[in-house]
Amino acid sequence: MGKYDAIKREINEAMLSQNQKEDIIIFDPAEEYGMLAQRLCGIITSKRGDNMTIKELCRSIGTESFEFRLGQFLDDFKHSDNRILLIKDEPEYVMDHDKEMCFIAGAVHKLCNDYKIEYPEWIFKREYYLDKRVYAFGSHDEDFHRYLRQTSPWEFSCRNYFVPDNTLQRV
Repeated sequence: MGKYDAIKREINEAMLSQNQKEDIIIFDPAEEYGMLAQRLCGIITSKRGDNMTIKELCRSIGTESFEFRLGQFLDDFKHSDNRILLIKDEPEYVMDHDKEMCFIAGAVHKLCNDYKIEYPEWIFKREYYLDKRVYAFGSHDEDFHRYLRQTSPWEFSCRNYFVPDNTLQRV
């Protein structure tokens, strides 16, 4: 039995003990450990092969899995054959998370520009713009603020949200 088989068995047993019934679908051994660990942690809720929509991503705002799910959404978007379907429907607005909702709209706006696809109308609604400036990482450093104001992608800065220019890039 190989290393990945042992990991898969261990995580499957843990999932069964938590009464999780979904099958785990694995595509290649290099990806196996990460996929299984993420599913065990509840980060991936849809079966592999389904692309995460922006509405599904927004359901995780305010949870520990949001950043992981954002990465999954970006990967799904990049590899999707029909990207517009992943972003066209407006997500349910998450109250008390104005910054995150603004970030989501800015991200969709930038992805549309980067991939040259039609903008969904919802990203231009007033609630997806901030009244006061917000800087990435909650920074209070004025030099960093100046840098972000100069380099932040327009799709974010026009919303008063200032992020590094590589915010949506994946490794």
